[in-house]
Amino acid sequence: MFAQNGLEKRYYNNNKVESEVNYVQGVRTGEAKFYYENGNVKEELSYLNGRIDGLVKKYTKEGILFETFNIE
Repeated sequence: MFAQNGLEKRYYNNNKVESEVNYVQGVRTGEAKFYYENGNVKEELSYLNGRIDGLVKKYTKEGILFETFNIE
């Protein structure tokens, strides 16, 4: 489901959360998290005016942080 304003949560077929993304006036804004089907965090990042901005963290399926980088 698309959220015009607020938190949009998407789910896998197994009912585990696939993603959590905040929207303001239909634009991705603020912190977002993406998950593996096993429930572990896959990626954490932030949006500014609909674009990825700032620190991006990527994790393995086992939940181990393996990559970080900045996007400006």
